[in-house]
This record gives sequence, structure tokens and C-alpha cells, in this order.
Amino acid sequence: ACLGLRDVGGSQPLGLAMARGLAAPQNEPRVVATMSALLIAGASVEAVEEDWCSEHGPLAGAYAAGSGKAIADLLLDFGADLPWHPRSTQAAVAACSPQLLEEALEKLRARAEAVASAVDSAGRTLLHACAAGAPGSGG
Repeated sequence: ACLGLRDVGGSQPLGLAMARGLAAPQNEPRVVATMSALLIAGASVEAVEEDWCSEHGPLAGAYAAGSGKAIADLLLDFGADLPWHPRSTQAAVAACSPQLLEEALEKLRARAEAVASAVDSAGRTLLHACAAGAPGSGG
């Protein structure tokens, strides 16, 4: 399929749909339906540019302002790594919730192992960080 082809500006269909939904929140329901169709057809959330996933990016800003929630939730459901999202792996670690962490990693599917084994600046994986923050662990 041609779901990963880029236009002359370097954008892929999924990114274009997302940008349209954030630019015109009244179109979000139609945009979410379009994005859902693209994702079901095989578009990859990995194709979403890094700035869209950043906590200072346009999607996080829209989410915090109350628009873009359906777009962010859809991307998360299809395995996007959105560190700022309340259902992300990072949020699960911060809450030290094994159930939330398991659910978040399941959504990441094939990338779950890479995310779980990534280390932070202190050399700790997500599981180390969660264990260090567990009640009674002294962290």
C-alpha cells in the first residue's frame, strides 16, 4: 500500500490528517475517522514525526487545551509512544502501577521491548524506575 509515501513537503497521509484535525478542531470527528481508517489499513504510528510526540509539540498542546484528545487517544491505542499522555508507559511508571504499565506496553506491541529496555540518564529502565518508586522500596 502507499500509506507511507510522502508528498513533496515530506508529509505522510496520517500526519496530514492529524495536522488538519488540530488546525480545525470542529473537524476532529471526521479526522479521527480518517486516521482510524489509515491505521486499520496499515499506516504506522511510527511515521508520526517526533515533534508530534513531544511533550512540547502541537498534539500535547492541543490535548492539554482540551482539543486533540480523540486524536491522541487513537494514536496511543495504535501503539504511539506519547510520553505526556496519562495512559503512557511513562505515566504508568510515575504512578508505579503494574497494571497501567502492562496495558501501556501492550499498546506498544512490537516496540514494547525496546521501550521497556531503554535507559534514562541514570541508567535505569522503566521497570527499574517503577521498582525504585514502589511503596516500601525507599525510592
